[in-house]
Amino acid sequence: MASTMTEEEVGRVQGNISEAGFGRIEFLEIIHVEKPTIIYKSGTKHFFFLAGLAVSSKDCSDSDFGSEHLLLPWLSGTIQQR
Repeated sequence: MASTMTEEEVGRVQGNISEAGFGRIEFLEIIHVEKPTIIYKSGTKHFFFLAGLAVSSKDCSDSDFGSEHLLLPWLSGTIQQR
């Protein structure tokens, strides 16, 4: 099982992050398999980090995520690069 990256870890690799976008069903299937605890939201996009990769979808709504997920707004200005 993959772990969700912390903001500190994201800050360290921020310049090297690639993004993979998926449709709603595929994104929800990946979440079911990977079981991230934190899902970020930026505008209409939801995403989580998996081994330095931002896995995202623009097709989901907040109601697609259950109580086992912490839905956080993406605040890129708060990340400190180290």
